[in-house]
Amino acid sequence: MTEVWENPERGKNWNSHGFTICDKPQYHVVPPTKLADLKERTVDPQAIPCIIPMIGTSELNSTCWVELKKQLECGNIKFLVSMQDRQEAIEDDGSFFQMTSEVLAKELAPYGQVDLLIQEAINLKTELRNDKIKLTEPRSATKDRAVVLSYGNYIASLIENEWNKQAQTEEIDMSQIQLVW
Repeated sequence: MTEVWENPERGKNWNSHGFTICDKPQYHVVPPTKLADLKERTVDPQAIPCIIPMIGTSELNSTCWVELKKQLECGNIKFLVSMQDRQEAIEDDGSFFQMTSEVLAKELAPYGQVDLLIQEAINLKTELRNDKIKLTEPRSATKDRAVVLSYGNYIASLIENEWNKQAQTEEIDMSQIQLVW
């Protein structure tokens, strides 16, 4: 990911530069030594600073699960429709019949991934350990997609909080406030 990469499907509508560590320290949850190591591994000198590495700890995971639950309850996260619904929609509009099997698979893949994410999340069990939330998966199951969703949501909430703070640049004159009793 840190090297220059040409995408033949995108042509000139593609930034071919690699990626490197995000330059905003307030988003990082890993030690500075780890960040420095990862930054040194970047091959492309003009890499885009957008990677936010995560190393899960019980405290971070608990915080991420709580934040994800809050966002889901508020309805701030929207998921794609099921793969079956998407397939029915493209069958109904007729585009299904013009697609090759490869194009159809590419079209339906994101919807299938969301179906798998939801299935994973439904099977998780909640445990409380040392006042921290721990979600465990059944044997021979995974929770990779759910963990990635919780980490991504956590970073998104940090970014949103920063934007909200920047939007509140208006000074409040306390002498202008009238209290009503």
